[in-house]
This record gives sequence, C-alpha cells and structure tokens, in this order.
Amino acid sequence: MNSLLSRSEYSTLRGGQGAPAPLLRRSERRVLYVSWTAQRHRPFLDPSVRYRCFHPAQALLRRGHGAMVVSQQEFEKNREDLADFDAYVFHRPLFSERLVDFVYGLDRDIAFADFDDLIFDHRLAGDTPMVRVRKSPIADVETYVQRTAAAAAIFRNFSVSTLPLKESVERAFGPASVGVVHNCPDPGFVALGTVARHTRPHDEREFELGYFSGTATHDLDFASIGDVVLDFLQESGHRLLLVGPLVLPPRFDRIADRIERLPLMPFHRLPDVMARCRRVLAPLEDSPFTRAKSGIKFFEAVLTGCDVLATPIPDVDRFSSPLLRKCRTADEWRAALDEPPVLAPHEREQEICLLQEKFSIDRQLAPFFDFLQRG
Repeated sequence: MNSLLSRSEYSTLRGGQGAPAPLLRRSERRVLYVSWTAQRHRPFLDPSVRYRCFHPAQALLRRGHGAMVVSQQEFEKNREDLADFDAYVFHRPLFSERLVDFVYGLDRDIAFADFDDLIFDHRLAGDTPMVRVRKSPIADVETYVQRTAAAAAIFRNFSVSTLPLKESVERAFGPASVGVVHNCPDPGFVALGTVARHTRPHDEREFELGYFSGTATHDLDFASIGDVVLDFLQESGHRLLLVGPLVLPPRFDRIADRIERLPLMPFHRLPDVMARCRRVLAPLEDSPFTRAKSGIKFFEAVLTGCDVLATPIPDVDRFSSPLLRKCRTADEWRAALDEPPVLAPHEREQEICLLQEKFSIDRQLAPFFDFLQRG
C-alpha cells in the first residue's frame, strides 16, 4: 500500500460490503489521525497537518500498518464509521460534545492529543500570531484556546513536537504521558532535497540569502532582523529571495532590484526553490509561543544544501552543526552574515547525511511503533 487509505479501501480493510476482509498479521495496526483544520475537506493542504498527520501516517503504511487522515469536522460527521482503529491521534483537538463522547467511549490508552503549537494556555493568547500579526480580536483567540484546552483535558496521552511543548502540557494538565515526536521531513522531501542540492552546487547559486514564509504570520519575525539584512545587502551587493506572504518593510524598496519575490510554493517545489540560495534566514521573535515552535525550517533548508542562520529556539538549539549559525542579538546576526560559508563540497555532503539520519521520521516514531507492537 503506497497511499493513505481511501474510504473504499478502509471499508475493505474492515470487511466492508463487496469485499472480504483480508487477513491481518498480528503486527499490523490501524491508526486514525484526526485534525482540526480550516482545510476540512483537503487537510493535506495544511502544512501543520502534513507534518503531524500525513508524514507519520505514511511512515506507518511503509511498515505495513493501516492509516487514515481526516479533519475533525469530517470525523464528527462520520464517527460511527471510524470506530474500529487501534489508535487515534487527535491533532490540535477542539472541544465538542461529539469529541468527548467518542474519546470517553474508547479505551483511552489508545487516544492521543497532539500539539505542534502552544495553543492551550489562554494566558498566552496575546503571543499568538493570530493576535500579533493577523490582528484577530483577542477575545476570539482566547475562546479558541480555551476550547483547545478543554479538549486536551479529556486525554491521558499526548504527543508534541518540541520539548517546551512537553513541559507546557505537563504544567497545564498535570500527570500525563507525553512523548516528543519532532517534526521531520518526509522521505519524498528528502529525495527532492538530494536532487536539488546536486543539481544546484552550493557555490553556483544565484541568491546569497533566502527567506521562506510558509504562512502570513512571520512579518514581525523578519522585521526583527530587517535592518541587519538590509545593511548587509546594501554593502555586499548580494541578492535576496523571498518566498511566501511576507509584508516587507518599506525601507527595502531602495534595493528592490536585488530582491526576487515568489508566492507560496507547493511543498514539492520547495526543495528546488530553496536550492537557489546559499543561506536561509530563520529568525523568530522571542516569546513563549515561538520558543515552543518546531525547527523544521532548519531541517528542510539543510537538506537542500543551504547553510542556515537561525534564532536558537530549543528545537534548533539541540543541534550543533557547521551548517547552522545561531543568532540571538543584532550583532550576532551581523557577524553571521559577514562570515561566508566555508565547508568544502564533500564536507557539506557528509554533514547533511549525518543530520538527515537525525531527522529521520522513523527514528522519531520508534516509540509509537513500539506502542503499536504491544497493542
């Protein structure tokens, strides 16, 4: 099986009408991923759902298990047809009576709440991009966060993407089983990254710097290093590639001829576009919300052969690599920009391969695989 289960395939797996149920080996398990997402009918379009649901589901399929991904909205409409799985992972669950009824009707040891952002503490609602960038009314955001916290409170098992999120879950919900499953690129991205970095050698790339904004929530992050980046580009004559919905500070108009802008890229095109850059910028403001975020920008950029200059949030700071410069202050960003990449091609490839092994999604999911084997 090389794709996620369709509804007809799932029916066959359960022995649905029109086809006999195949014999399952004892090691085979079925896992349902459920995500609250605005992309209720096409959850794959939500980057967060790809990392937290589709990537692990594909890893399960490669090991011979069954897996399915649905939005929580669709799950609640069809929950009677989705009650025969061996484990349930609810990504960013939102409180509803239907969700409560379903989870409490399970053996709750097989139900997990999964988080990749700090969205369950109403005291921190003001730190979220929804308020700081999108200017959503804080009362609305607090209501959303409270509903998320209420949903999380019905679970005993959690999976999270970073260590700070683990610590936040333990503070918020008391004794609980919390596992850290770091965000990882899927094998498809790894393969595309390999092709991209060999197609575009590092010293032949047209852009010195790149910035990739996956959502319209990173304006303040980029602005936090805007002056340093502008000074560097003016003094060096280098070029900058901007991808995604970033509102660029007006002062960058003076070097508009050295900036190329591209819209948000489909994820399968991202490696080739990243590989047009020698170095990728990954700044973040300092807040409880950003400190809990994933370092996926670092992981993906490295796989395409880029050096990375990044704010050392904990999920980035756990790595030490000559391909990574950690920058906290303006002076550190300035020094990092002024120091060009130094690795020889064979050294760069060797370091990428070492990091690639650390990023492996199978490695991150090993405890969950063990849990399924015990089930």
